[in-house]
Amino acid sequence: MNKKLPVILLSAVLCLSLLVGAIVALCTAANKDDEKPMTDLPSASLSGEESVLEEQALVSVFYYGDLRLGTAAKGDTVDALKQAVLTLLGGEYEMAEELTLREEQSSAAPLTVDALAKKVAGIVKSDYTLGCGLYINGVLSAIAEDKTVLQKAVKLFTEGQATEEGVHMELRGLEYVEGVLCKTEELMSKTEVCALLSLCTDLRLELPEVNYDEVDRFLEGGDLPDITPVLVQVVSERVDEEIAFATLTKEDSSLYQGQKVLLQKGEAGSRTLTYMVTYEDGVEVSRVLVEQVVNSEAVDEVYAVGTLQKGTATGVMAWPTLEGRISSYYGYRYLFGVTKLHGGLDIAIPTGTKLYAADGGTVICASDKGNGYGIYVIIDHGNGLKTYYAHMSKVSVKEGDKVNKGDYLGLSGATGRVTGPHLHFEVRVDGATVDPLLYLPKER
Repeated sequence: MNKKLPVILLSAVLCLSLLVGAIVALCTAANKDDEKPMTDLPSASLSGEESVLEEQALVSVFYYGDLRLGTAAKGDTVDALKQAVLTLLGGEYEMAEELTLREEQSSAAPLTVDALAKKVAGIVKSDYTLGCGLYINGVLSAIAEDKTVLQKAVKLFTEGQATEEGVHMELRGLEYVEGVLCKTEELMSKTEVCALLSLCTDLRLELPEVNYDEVDRFLEGGDLPDITPVLVQVVSERVDEEIAFATLTKEDSSLYQGQKVLLQKGEAGSRTLTYMVTYEDGVEVSRVLVEQVVNSEAVDEVYAVGTLQKGTATGVMAWPTLEGRISSYYGYRYLFGVTKLHGGLDIAIPTGTKLYAADGGTVICASDKGNGYGIYVIIDHGNGLKTYYAHMSKVSVKEGDKVNKGDYLGLSGATGRVTGPHLHFEVRVDGATVDPLLYLPKER
């Protein structure tokens, strides 16, 4: 028995040594697996990668949510790492998970705060993308992959509303902005945007594939902006209208300044106008002329306007009275017991008949000179031509007055040497009487 005891003890020692060696080998292998590089992290620029040490120790390890980042250097804090990450992200990106420190057994070398911050920034940015934003009245309300998706959604919504014939719906206050940064999960589909528009307008559009109750989550709990849809109708309208005639004037040297004579009466024309008229919610907002058809042209109205200064002779005489008959012509006649030249025309008219200047000139006599003419008027027309108006009952002009052709001179009568009321009208050239009928028109 005593001889076998050393052999048994030696065998026990050998077995124990083998068991300890196996345990050490298993622990070393486990530590090596624990310190292998993570393969589930997005690629990022890393510096100061962890290196395997020969001995494990209790260390602080940074985590982003449940994602292990690496061992912290002594004295590094969560706040320091968070500040470094926020600096790299520049305020455009938001971290979705919390940064934490956990105590673990590890033989890995610590990473610098900068290396850890770059790793976190890369992870955060991988969740973001650039899309096209739909702003409603200045509020970012939806983000889609591109502008086409948003435009198709607006078209789907507006065309899907039941409207009367010829009336379509328009949405105002929409703006498309490219390059809006957002989380990939926030990108909306065409039908989701269409449903969002429905909620903003309180106009229900039945889209079975969209859950209306979940659409407002894309606004991060904010209030939905209001959109007031506008019902637009564009119609063609024909209107018949009058074409006003133009009024033209032509200078006439036979008329005095201020005189105006109608030469051609104006006539209005007509045309048919076709407009494209736009109504918004029943109120006209624009009218565009698209066609004009002239049915009849307008005829201009034309007037002759005088250019002669007051008192200027026209060279063409008018009758000094508008009524009466010629009771005695120019020439020799027997009267009052003598035969002598009658130097003018006698026009039988009642006392008080209006008398007018035969042409323009200057009044050189307007009184009773006691020579048989009674009360009379003489007008000097220039170039040696004068006219006489005798036997008047009343004179309305005075010597020196400038008169125009047709101006009122006074009233006829029976003053002076007469046998009855009448107008004695004379025409004298260089002091000699001439037949007035050579100067007067045939008709009054």
